[in-house]
Amino acid sequence: IKIKPTSSPIDIEHSIEGALARSSVVGERRIKVEVRDGVVTLSGVVRSLREIADAERIAWSTPGVSQVISHLSVSHTP
Repeated sequence: IKIKPTSSPIDIEHSIEGALARSSVVGERRIKVEVRDGVVTLSGVVRSLREIADAERIAWSTPGVSQVISHLSVSHTP
């Protein structure tokens, strides 16, 4: 059985990017979002493990997402 996502990859990507921009934890950090067949890949540099967790939670809570792969890393430099 194969289930087709109800949202297009572009819709999913825009939804995640918008939610990341509105997030009080992640805010304006630059996180690159790529979507393919319901699989979301997050990459970039954030300031804390909390930001990574928040970004992953946002991605997972987006309709049409079946998997989240995180390539986010933490940098403590401004």
